[in-house]
Order: sequence, then structure tokens, then C-alpha cells
Amino acid sequence: MKQQGKAPIIITPLESINLNSGTNYTLECIISGEPEPTIVWFKDNVEIETMAESIKSSYKISKFMNIRQLTINNADSDIHSGTYRCLATNEYGQAECGCG
Repeated sequence: MKQQGKAPIIITPLESINLNSGTNYTLECIISGEPEPTIVWFKDNVEIETMAESIKSSYKISKFMNIRQLTINNADSDIHSGTYRCLATNEYGQAECGCG
């Protein structure tokens, strides 16, 4: 019998934050799905992984179980303020949440 999968579901969405320069911030959302969804992070509709290395290096993407995190190190309000979005995709569908 074939295993039935589940489309990604946002359990806890991202929450908006006010950035202050020189501080570290972590955006966090909880996402479930079977098989485990692929996660792509965006800032102002630009995929963070495709950004220039000088900007990309200030971000750290991590996960623990179904908790997905985007950490902004030493934030610069001019560079890092904006709209963030987390897109989760698997073969059964997709889900996304955002803040900004």
C-alpha cells in the first residue's frame, strides 16, 4: 500500500519584527508536511540564497525538527528591513507565510 503524503502546513507563521541596527534577529516558523518540505526564504521577493555574498553572508538559515529559522546577524536597518517570506514545497503542494 502506498504511503500517503501531506502538503506543507504552516503551524506557526512568521511574526513581524522591528529591526534595530547592530542587533541579531531570528525569524521563525513551524512547518509540517510529508515528505519533509523544501524551504526557500525570500526578502522582498528575492531568494536569499541568490543574493550577493556580501548580503547573503549576514543571513543564517537553519532548522530543528519542523522549526525553520532565518537569523539576521548584525542587522542593518537599511539593508535588512523589508518583507520576508518562507515558502515550503513538497510533491503534494506548498504553503507560505510572510512578515514585514
